[in-house]
Amino acid sequence: MAAFWQTYGSTVLLLINLGVVLGVWAVLKRFQRQIRHIMTTQVSETVLEQIEPLMREAASIAEQFDRQIQEKKALIHTLNQSLETRMAEAEQILNKAHAATRKGLSRAATATAHTPAASAGGDLQAAIIDLHAEGMGVDEISDTLSIPRGEVQLVLDLKAKFLALKNGA
Repeated sequence: MAAFWQTYGSTVLLLINLGVVLGVWAVLKRFQRQIRHIMTTQVSETVLEQIEPLMREAASIAEQFDRQIQEKKALIHTLNQSLETRMAEAEQILNKAHAATRKGLSRAATATAHTPAASAGGDLQAAIIDLHAEGMGVDEISDTLSIPRGEVQLVLDLKAKFLALKNGA
């Protein structure tokens, strides 16, 4: 065996050294992987710890934004209802004004029919009496002929007294 060691001893030692070097290299690689894994895990945890507050804050801001959007929607709905109510009221007022205008035009036509006769004869009293005979009240006659209400009332009172005297005599 001594001859074996003399011939192949350095080769065997070289192979043993190579095996030890490869073993140490494999162990170092394994440690390196574990260290990388540990470092990656630590870095990941650190990044997650830094990101978590940002994510919570973003979620809080998103919730607040959603609440504000809901409030704006409710406000828009309320404003739409208010606008619709006002539009309906305006339409009613417009319809009343239109009806009053038609009634006013009708009165004006009636007044025009009576006024020339009254103006021609110089007798506004006849126009007042004719309109009263058609069923118009004091206010309507006053508006139609554009004369004071008191004057219309006076003419009608005088006509009633004149008829009472005439019937009484």
